[in-house]
Formats: sequence, C-alpha cells, structure tokens
Amino acid sequence: MWNEPHVGAAQAVAGIDKNWWMPFQGQIIQSIRESAPDHYIVAGAENWNSWYDLTFIQPYNSKNIVYNFHFYDPYIFTHQGADWSGPPYSNLRNVPYPANPQNVSALITTTTPTDIKNLLNWYGGQKYNSDSINYAIRYVYNWGLNKNVPVICNEFGVYRVYAPADSRLKYHQDVRNTLVKYKMGWAVWEYDEGFGIAEYPTSTRSGIPAWNNPIITALGLQ
Repeated sequence: MWNEPHVGAAQAVAGIDKNWWMPFQGQIIQSIRESAPDHYIVAGAENWNSWYDLTFIQPYNSKNIVYNFHFYDPYIFTHQGADWSGPPYSNLRNVPYPANPQNVSALITTTTPTDIKNLLNWYGGQKYNSDSINYAIRYVYNWGLNKNVPVICNEFGVYRVYAPADSRLKYHQDVRNTLVKYKMGWAVWEYDEGFGIAEYPTSTRSGIPAWNNPIITALGLQ
C-alpha cells in the first residue's frame, strides 16, 4: 500500500517530478492483477493524493479500479497548529471556517509575525466556504464522469487541537454533504488522534474513547 505519494511534489529527490508516480503505480497494479485479476484496487495521484492532480491523470486500462483523493482544503484551516506542517501553519491558532475578512480581522490585529498576518489576510479575502468546497469536489466529480471511472474521498478532516470547535463541525458537515451530493464514497481522517472523531477522557490516550457526538451528527452518522 502506498499512501499519499509526494516525492515529486516535495522535490525530495533531485530530477524527479510528479510524473514518476503514475507509471510506478501502474507496475503495482499489474503485479496485483497477476494474482488478483478481479479485485478492486484503489489508485490515486501524486502530491499527497491531491484532488487537483487526480484530474490531470489518464486512468489505467484496467477494470475494477477506484480512484481516490484526499481533501484538506483550505490547508490553513485544516492543518492549523500541526507541528509537522512547519511554519507558518504550525504557528496558527483559532483560524475560523468559513472565512471572510471580518472573521479573521481580530486574529490579524493580535498577530505579530508578518507571514501569519499576510496568510490570514489572504485567507479572509478568499472567502472560503461551502461553495468553495463544492467547486473542488464537483471538479473531481466531472473528471470521473468524463473518464467513466468511480471516484471516492478516502480522507478529510481537521486537526482539532487548535481549530475552533464550531468551525470544525461546520467544515465536516459541508464536506460530507458535498460528497453525498455527488454520490461519492467517503471516509474521515481519523478515529482517535489529532484529527479524531472519538476522544479520550483525559489528555492521554488511555481509558475508553467516546464519540464526539456533535461531529458524528455533522457527518450524518446519527
């Protein structure tokens, strides 16, 4: 299993761009087909299974392949405070969703670093909301329709440590409702850690986790 290939997108190896992935994935598919000719295979694009990059690929000439994408737009919101994202994203706190100039103005006023001020100003100006999510997912849906291949979203979610709870609820609801609208299968990332939809009674992963009921409701699961 290869999840979120990104050697090319991250420029991790000199001379290798995102085009390395599709032929390599094709070899994996061919190997699987030698022993499992009828099994379904989940395939995706480079750049961390980008939805946008997916729409530029040519599907494989093989039956029973489902094409997947991961959805974390806008990254400034979904990955705020995540240390592995690096600055300025790892230094963000309380970034709201949906976005508009008004609801980020207080953050901009109380923020000192110029790079964060500029990022928040850009984000507010984008006015990212459910229409923005619909645009992206419809784009992928139309690609699948034109190529006559099934498409699913295998990951979406929000790093919950620093995101406003009400914004996180709204985001889950908007992404889930849009995927359902286009009849796409979906899965959230993930169960009980930083993006989790279940939480432990203490700050450590001990005891019995309980569902975050507002999130479960936002996802239409109860």
